[in-house]
Amino acid sequence: MVDEVNLLFDRLQGVIQDALEVIESTVNAEKIAQLRALRVTVTGLEKGNIPVPSALADLVAELEQTEKEQAVAQATLEACRGRLAGINDLLGKLRHSRTVIRHRASSNACVPLTELSRLILETLGELGGSAHAGDVLDLIHDKLKDRLQPDDLEPNSQGLPRWRVRTAHVRCRLVEQGLLKNDSPKFVWELAEGADAGEG
Repeated sequence: MVDEVNLLFDRLQGVIQDALEVIESTVNAEKIAQLRALRVTVTGLEKGNIPVPSALADLVAELEQTEKEQAVAQATLEACRGRLAGINDLLGKLRHSRTVIRHRASSNACVPLTELSRLILETLGELGGSAHAGDVLDLIHDKLKDRLQPDDLEPNSQGLPRWRVRTAHVRCRLVEQGLLKNDSPKFVWELAEGADAGEG
């Protein structure tokens, strides 16, 4: 469950970073300012019953797309802020409750994260540097099957064994470290350019 939470928040952090990049982009800010000025020009032309040149209309449409992206990014941040505030409220209630939290099995009883990292890089190297996530995980399982502990095999709420969830989390860390590509097609894991399959 801890690994699922870490994976979820890694993804959330990526979404927030993407939204911030859109909002804080100097280029986008310049485009929005240009759009405002062009709208004034278009309004003036329309009031004077003067046809708006197609090139100008196309440019306005292009800039309006940037404006929409800004609005979506802003809405995304507001949604994240609201949901995180709700989570914080729940955690606040937990801190003040008298519920006794039973400590789950130590992660020390599982395959170490460093080993999962090494196996991801090693397996991708064996598969030519790129492969479907399922194929990578299947090969890693073949390498680990004699070493997996009961805690590794414990299923999560979706029925996935813990070791697979932890491996997916490690994959996100490798992307952050620049060892795996961050723009791979969905469900495809790829070594980054210059990454050594022996790193990790």
